[in-house]
Amino acid sequence: MVWDSAMGIDNDPYNREHGIDYIGNNGTLILNCGGWEVIEEKQSKNKVSKPFAPSIDNRVDKHWENFVSVVKSRKLEDLHCPVQAAAHVATVAQMGNIAYRSGKKLEWDAAKE
Repeated sequence: MVWDSAMGIDNDPYNREHGIDYIGNNGTLILNCGGWEVIEEKQSKNKVSKPFAPSIDNRVDKHWENFVSVVKSRKLEDLHCPVQAAAHVATVAQMGNIAYRSGKKLEWDAAKE
C-alpha cells in the first residue's frame, strides 16, 4: 500500500480531483465525489472496463460545512465524524508508507500510539 495525498495542489494522475485510485494488476478503480470508473490495463486478460458512473451526493464540502459549523458553535456532539477517526486513518496510511518505504514490518502499540 502506498498512500499519497496532495489535495489542493493538483489533480490525480487521471486528472480527477479529490478521490482515490486503486491500482491493480488488471486495471485501476478511480473513485471520487463525482462517481467511479474502472480503467483496464491494455494487457489484461480480464476485461472489466466500466464507464464513469455518477454516485450519490457525498461531497467533501458537506464534511467541511459540518466541521466549520461545530468549530463556530463549540458543540462537539454535532460533529458527524470524530477527529479521532481522521487521526486513525492518517496513522494507518502513514504506517503503510513507512513499512513500504523502509521494507520493515511495523508493530502498533495502541496504548502508546
